[in-house]
Amino acid sequence: NMEGLQAAVWSPDNRCVAVAGAGGIVRVYNAVTKTQFLQLTGHGEFIRDLAWSPNGERIAVASVGGEIADIKVWDATTGESCGSMDDLTESVAWLDDQGLVFVGSGGHTLKLWNVDAPQRNQGEFVDAAPSQVVVASPGRSSIARARAKEVIIYRREGDWLCLEGALTGHARLVTDVAWHPAGNRIATSSRDGTIRIWDSISCQQVLELPDCLGGSRTIEWSG
Repeated sequence: NMEGLQAAVWSPDNRCVAVAGAGGIVRVYNAVTKTQFLQLTGHGEFIRDLAWSPNGERIAVASVGGEIADIKVWDATTGESCGSMDDLTESVAWLDDQGLVFVGSGGHTLKLWNVDAPQRNQGEFVDAAPSQVVVASPGRSSIARARAKEVIIYRREGDWLCLEGALTGHARLVTDVAWHPAGNRIATSSRDGTIRIWDSISCQQVLELPDCLGGSRTIEWSG
């Protein structure tokens, strides 16, 4: 057990788990041996999001609290810092092992940050509607961005994101987005009390389910 649990995310190979607890401390455990091998500190008190890089070699941590509002990237083996960027960030998602997509500035911008080459041009999209979450597709070629009552789909082209479509139909705030492992479906949950399934290519709704929990904050596909 961990006091003040804020988030827990499995590594891509499911052998390790990163857990954010009270005080902005992130502990990384080996799930096979059940032992802690890293403790990452220096974050704000509140962890907004955690994300492993696709190869499992890095962990991105978005946090806020006190004078801190940033994303820090850590080596998942040694615990050494790989870089940081100041921004009030709501959600983070890796597109590849170097490029990191994140929603920043209180949720009103979507940015591309190349961790290994920060001098490279960063794509940035400013929007009056705040974003709650950003999730990369299984193939890392697209991202889904929850924005108020809808979800915007972008396709990655180099260091830029191109608008591909929108999932519209929820009556209230979208709380979470989950890509199917095959990449052909997207599930969304909302405060309107529904979970909806969408075709990721046509952006058309294919199924609507009642949310028995009444506004689930997180959803996940089985298998």
